[in-house]
Amino acid sequence: MSPPELLQAESYRDLTGPSVDVGGPAVRLPAPHPTTFRKGQRSEPLPTPHGVFGHLRRRWNEYCGADLQMRLDITSCDLLVAAIANKSVEWDVRLGANGKRVPWRGFVGFVEFEAGSACSSLDLSNLAVLTR
Repeated sequence: MSPPELLQAESYRDLTGPSVDVGGPAVRLPAPHPTTFRKGQRSEPLPTPHGVFGHLRRRWNEYCGADLQMRLDITSCDLLVAAIANKSVEWDVRLGANGKRVPWRGFVGFVEFEAGSACSSLDLSNLAVLTR
């Protein structure tokens, strides 16, 4: 089996350039494959603003380099779930670290987040960058 074809590649610097289209206060994200969201030691099957954007921000900051660190203030953006289409919360069985079979719940569908009016233009731009 050959590896999947790369559809698009951009550097972190290109992603943060002046051509970033903010597009407005709403962000729609697909989840075509079962996806979970961590909350402490638990996995949440449904997306929350902190679960989604907190994870994306952490991953961005882990790989982007010191000069492009993102300081997105998720709380001040007052993000809410504006729409959600949950095709299924699937129970899948995977082998855990100890070799045992464990249940696993994942979200499949799409979620749309909407930022409140207090969200700064910088934070709106950061949301757009994280969801490209």
